[in-house]
Amino acid sequence: MSMLIHEWVVFHREADKEAEKEVGPRPPTQAVLESIFGEGKGAFLWKTCLREMVFTDSYHAHEIEHELSVLGFKKVTGLDAHHLCVEVICGLRSPIFGETEILGQFKKFVSETPYALGHKTLWQNIQTDAKKIRCEHLVGAGGQSYGSLSRRILREIPGLDHVTIVGAGQLAWEVASALVDEDVIHVFSRSPEKNTDLWAKLPEVRRDFLHNWDQFAQDKESLALIIAAPIETSVLQKWIDAHAGRIECVLDLRAESSSEPCVLEKGRLVVLDDVFSELKLNQERMMARKRSALKAIRDLGLERSKGLEHHPFGWDDLCA
Repeated sequence: MSMLIHEWVVFHREADKEAEKEVGPRPPTQAVLESIFGEGKGAFLWKTCLREMVFTDSYHAHEIEHELSVLGFKKVTGLDAHHLCVEVICGLRSPIFGETEILGQFKKFVSETPYALGHKTLWQNIQTDAKKIRCEHLVGAGGQSYGSLSRRILREIPGLDHVTIVGAGQLAWEVASALVDEDVIHVFSRSPEKNTDLWAKLPEVRRDFLHNWDQFAQDKESLALIIAAPIETSVLQKWIDAHAGRIECVLDLRAESSSEPCVLEKGRLVVLDDVFSELKLNQERMMARKRSALKAIRDLGLERSKGLEHHPFGWDDLCA
């Protein structure tokens, strides 16, 4: 009898560090599954930094439902499970809307999980639908971060020789991370030796003392200056005046950048209020894309459900 994918069950939960602080660390999900089924049988776990998802079928789900519910997992079945998976790997449930990394993580999980390989068609359907949704609804959606916005702004300025970032903290690192694959990045700060563990993740980025920025800029034809640390407006203005004609863009992320703006006669000046406005506008655009993507996911799921048959003995031959 033709029906929805009733055999498929997914248990899922998002990371909740605050809850763990109150009740203590939860037992490892994988250990719970192996205590019930043994290794690599009955159900299998996909874990990212933000969530855990346990995949199983209706035949085995009742054996783990109580244990997983105690651990904070929620249960979805059939077509809802398909919708959930496509939404997750499309980045529709990620803090950064439409992120692409999650799809790669899912592919790696499937390829490295022996039990998952027995359900090749199921995983192919999920990935095919996710790619279709991304292509038709999410390409060019942008991101909700200082780094992604910085990248978008600088892409609009042709011929930049270098990008310089002032700062050594998390904000400077986030911006540098977004730009490192596209530009030559130099980071200047008062204490380059700070946060060495963080910056070790970006070995391509060159770091130097702040007092060397002025000399560095002298022999550059065109550069961008991103301010990601507290610095006096008067000092910043001196830099801009001394290198007028070389600085093509100033992206000023200081809290006071809107109330105490610098003057850039030639080139583009972006202050924090501009960033907030752009992020808000982008959020509105992304919500519209998200609505259309979610509708498309449900339409695709319904189309797939029409061709599936009921298999009362689990999902092993469902996707063989």
